[in-house]
Amino acid sequence: MRVFGIGIDSALRARMDGSGHSLGYFEDANSAPLAEADIVIVSAADPAEPLSRLDGARRHGVPYVLFAGSGDALARALSLGADDALLPDGRDLEARLAVAEHRIAVRKTREPMATLAEHLDALDEAPMGYFEVEADGTILHCSDSLARLAGYESASDLCGRPVVELYADPGERHRLLGHLALRHSATSYPVRLRTRDGGVRHLMLSTVLHHDVVYGLAVDVSETHRVVEQLRRSEELTRRILEAMPGGVVHVRKDGAVLRANGEAQRILGLRLDELTQKYVLDFEPETLLGDGSPCSAEDYPVSRALATGEPQPRTLIGVRRPGGGVSWAVFTAVPVKDPDTGETSGAVVTFVDITEHRAAQEALAESEERYRRLVEHSPDPMAIVSQDRLLFVNAAGVDLMARGDLVGTSAMDLVPKERVPEVRAYVDAALEGKRVGTVQADLVRRDGGRVAVELSAAPLVYQGKRATLVVARDIRARRRAEDELSRLQEKFQHTQKLESLGILAGGIAHDFNNLLSAILGNASLAKLHLPDDSRSVRHVAAIEKAAQQAADLTGQMLAYSGRGRLRSEPVDVSAMVAEMIELLTSVVSKKAVVETRFDAPGALVLGDVSQLRQVAMNLLLNASDALDDHPGRIVIRTRLSQLERRQLAESYLDDGLAAGNYLTLEVSDTGRGMDANTVAKVFDPFFTTKSTGRGLGLAATLGIIRAHRGAVEVHSKVGEGTRFSVHLPTSDGLSQIVAEPAAETTVGDASVLVVDDEPMVREVTGAMLVELGYRCQLAASGSEAIRRLRADPADVDVVILDMTMPDMNGVEALAALRAVRPDLPVVLCSGYSEAEVSDRTGGSLANAFLQKPFTTSELIAKLQTALGR
Repeated sequence: MRVFGIGIDSALRARMDGSGHSLGYFEDANSAPLAEADIVIVSAADPAEPLSRLDGARRHGVPYVLFAGSGDALARALSLGADDALLPDGRDLEARLAVAEHRIAVRKTREPMATLAEHLDALDEAPMGYFEVEADGTILHCSDSLARLAGYESASDLCGRPVVELYADPGERHRLLGHLALRHSATSYPVRLRTRDGGVRHLMLSTVLHHDVVYGLAVDVSETHRVVEQLRRSEELTRRILEAMPGGVVHVRKDGAVLRANGEAQRILGLRLDELTQKYVLDFEPETLLGDGSPCSAEDYPVSRALATGEPQPRTLIGVRRPGGGVSWAVFTAVPVKDPDTGETSGAVVTFVDITEHRAAQEALAESEERYRRLVEHSPDPMAIVSQDRLLFVNAAGVDLMARGDLVGTSAMDLVPKERVPEVRAYVDAALEGKRVGTVQADLVRRDGGRVAVELSAAPLVYQGKRATLVVARDIRARRRAEDELSRLQEKFQHTQKLESLGILAGGIAHDFNNLLSAILGNASLAKLHLPDDSRSVRHVAAIEKAAQQAADLTGQMLAYSGRGRLRSEPVDVSAMVAEMIELLTSVVSKKAVVETRFDAPGALVLGDVSQLRQVAMNLLLNASDALDDHPGRIVIRTRLSQLERRQLAESYLDDGLAAGNYLTLEVSDTGRGMDANTVAKVFDPFFTTKSTGRGLGLAATLGIIRAHRGAVEVHSKVGEGTRFSVHLPTSDGLSQIVAEPAAETTVGDASVLVVDDEPMVREVTGAMLVELGYRCQLAASGSEAIRRLRADPADVDVVILDMTMPDMNGVEALAALRAVRPDLPVVLCSGYSEAEVSDRTGGSLANAFLQKPFTTSELIAKLQTALGR
């Protein structure tokens, strides 16, 4: 503390820093020492003179203490305005100086505050107030304006009340006091004032703590706080809106500097906000691409154009290379930001939507569409797109299928037969509705009227923005042909199986029947040998032989049907054969029939049995005659050479894998009643006949004979127009005539014959015939018995007649066993089956001769002589 005094005792100098001066020194109001003094101490007996002379010091506001000479002088000094007074003895000087200093300090503090408070009170509407608060929180003084801020009428309503009642949050007062304890003052300290009605006002305090009293000014900033809070909320709402936006948003200044960016912008551009706010628009130029992949100049950015022109910019596709790799594709737009006062462009806002995935999907879709477009255009199956019956698209295969290039724009239903239009239209409409329609077969009509068999499948699609139907028409002509061929083959296979089964049945019946006929015919022959020529019984025996022979012919037809009849292989000129028997043929047909012959293949040879081929010609001619139903008509017998392909042979009867090549065709046609398809299918069945009489074996036997000759037969017939049978026999050029076996003469034998047959009647009659002819004979009922007899005396047997079909040991097994005993033993195989059948079973090289049941005496002698080599 700087102290200046007048006549100050030297004892005071230890405490005071200053010097003594006369009163004249202080009379100058501008005296520098006086202006610098904190306190002035005056020593005088009478205080009146120094106080008046020190008026300048008082004007400077410098407090002073007067050393009075007496108690009266002390009291007078205080009444004249001295800050304190002391007696000259200096007692209690330290304490009195402390009190003086305190009073001086209080006055220094209160006087400006009081002056300010007086000015504030003068401004009744001012949103601020003055206050003094004791250390215990009691309000010492406040301005009326502060009281009104708190909702009271005047300061008197608040003075003496705890200030804590005015705090909305009592903790705020404790924090303020803590701040003042450290710094002794606070400027612009925010607190919330609780008003009388329970409301809250926001105040800004400027305070000072001095000697446990808080002095302060309070400014009402509630409106400012409201505006600031509203602005903060608006900013927060804006921030949330920007963050919630599906696209990126960037705000840039006029110079292109980035000010702010939302999170989506950061993600798309691959940069954090702190990285973005360090960039300018031009910084992105090296990293941007146009939609075609070429570099994008910064001048082409929508934001650059918006800043330059001050106008909103349209959508622009730009790719941005990301720092971490890859390219983000986005559609950018920009709008300028205008200064509200000047209207000048102050910046711009850029928005952009990430279409990276969408672009990738579009590229994939375009690639997929291109791939499928190529597949559709180059598909081998015809494809068309149909909408409301109109053809919107037809691929190349469809153009080729329909043989016309003007299909687009025409009605799809014009390609469908009229009778199928409702069905096909309903099918296409159902597919358009998304229903599962599967496939449907239909015919498409070409411009020339021809039809194409197709299998349709359909599915809905959108084509050129329209709901449409994709229709695939698979050409199934080849498949239908294959299916028809398969069906034909299946029918033929079933027919062949039926024929085979019937053939086996017929062959078995013929075999058993031939055993019976062998006994009948053999016994008749023996009886005839023992009868005198003039015996009346000879005629009856002859009738038995004739009946038995006719029965044998019937079994021959049954064997012929089975394809296992007796076949003599020799070259046959079919044209010559028909010419030779034409007179006989015409004699057996209807008298109203006109028979014509046409030989277009004279001299052509086939390898076969002439007698059986004659039977074929006879049966076909008789069938043609019967077809005329005793009405006038024409029958044509024709021979010709044919070059047949596998297809034609496959469609015929009896296609047993016949090879394509040259065939001789015997054709018999008539103009009779004809047959329907059902009758044609059964015409070769055994015992099937359309006549009231007849056994139904004629054509069945014909089929068997043709089969045995490795031929084929075709039948073409139409009801009311007639029928044509075409028999195809493989030609045999260059073959020489095979001389038929001469008939053996009946001679007396001298050999020992072993007859082996399980049928007692056949065995006994054969033995009797041999004995009658002079042969020595042994009989065996089985193969085992025959082997035992041969082993007993191998030299006693000259030849063996061996039945092929026996229960315990068949003829093949017995033959092998007999040859094992005697390898050179002559053997004649005997069977009710044909020689061809037996040859198939034995391999054709085991026996010395074959004897077909039933047999005559001459046939028996001939086979024995052949086996014995005579």
